[in-house]
Amino acid sequence: MEKVRKKFRSLKNSKGNMGILVILGVVIMGAFAFVGGFSPHKQFVPSPESETVTVKDDNSDLAKNSLQLRSPLIITTTPMPTPTPGPTPTPGPSPTPRPTSTPGPSPTRGQTPTPRPTLPPTPTPTPDLVN
Repeated sequence: MEKVRKKFRSLKNSKGNMGILVILGVVIMGAFAFVGGFSPHKQFVPSPESETVTVKDDNSDLAKNSLQLRSPLIITTTPMPTPTPGPTPTPGPSPTPRPTSTPGPSPTRGQTPTPRPTLPPTPTPTPDLVN
């Protein structure tokens, strides 16, 4: 009787550990089933017609275990169309005039720009001064 009690106590103490292992096993099996680990792999079998593609199980010849697609264009890549050149846009008058900028440093806020000094014109040589 004492042996049975000891056995029961050891089983009672390990019940928590068993619960964790069961939960862990359920999670691992669920993840394995989610990624398709329990079903056989599918392979693409191109049919002789160019309009149909058949997907079959590796080890099954039954019609209910195959999937047929009508157009292989879903699987293959299609070339992108080249853009057609359009007419060149001509610039028209803008509804708002663009501000014109003057060369030189811009005035600070609240100040008027200072005029630039003008240089005197250079004298042109006259025939009287030439020797």
